[in-house]
Amino acid sequence: MTDKKASKLTALQLRYSQSLSEQLAVISAGFLAVCEGLANDNTWQKMHYLVHNIAGSAGTFGYANLPRGGAVFKPIYWKMSWWLWCRSRAYYLNKS
Repeated sequence: MTDKKASKLTALQLRYSQSLSEQLAVISAGFLAVCEGLANDNTWQKMHYLVHNIAGSAGTFGYANLPRGGAVFKPIYWKMSWWLWCRSRAYYLNKS
């Protein structure tokens, strides 16, 4: 790998690391809101989106602090997907 490519890769990894810190902070705040009974649908959807992003991208960037390259987030993602689906289904069933 050339120095230029290595430099670009390092910059991408740094940007991802910074983004990951921000995403984890939003997810943590969202779960705190859930525990306090303050979460709304937007909170859940934002957390779902971020967990999905982390589950899919952590391994690509070799983020060492996430077990199995973000695979730990996949069960959380699927549970949140199920919750959102049930929630939307209940909304439409109650509307008719």
